[in-house]
This record gives sequence, C-alpha cells and structure tokens, in this order.
Amino acid sequence: MVTHTRTHVYTRFANPYLLCTMCREFVTGFHDPKRCDCDGDYYITPCKHRVYMDICPSWGPVDGCRCEESLGHRDHPKREELR
Repeated sequence: MVTHTRTHVYTRFANPYLLCTMCREFVTGFHDPKRCDCDGDYYITPCKHRVYMDICPSWGPVDGCRCEESLGHRDHPKREELR
C-alpha cells in the first residue's frame, strides 16, 4: 500500500491593506497550485476568490502606511478599523 500526502503551499502577503474585490474581506495570502504540484486552482486566502486590490497607495514593507506623511491625508481606514 502506498500513501501519498501533500502539503499545500500558501504564500502570505506582507501588505495588510489588500482586499478581495468580490467580498471586501482582507486578503492574507494566496494558494498557487504550481508551487505545490496539486490539481487545485489559484486563489487568495481566506475567501478563496481570485482578484484583490490594494487600498493603501503608499504602503511599504519597512514603514507601513505612509499616506498621512506622503499624501497629507489617509483615504482608507486602518485595518483595525474595518474589523
């Protein structure tokens, strides 16, 4: 008897201001079937839709959201405000 186990590969996003365009839920990462060699589809987590958008135009991995400093205002809520 042969048993095969597979670990799915999920890549986490560093940007906390990514939203799913369909359900408006925050996106934490994605599943890429090519990376884990499975028969599944590409999708974002946790909602399993496919398309997302960035709601913070100035976010960077070092300084985070810099909208108020660079633009003088922040048009989007903080992630904590949307929960």
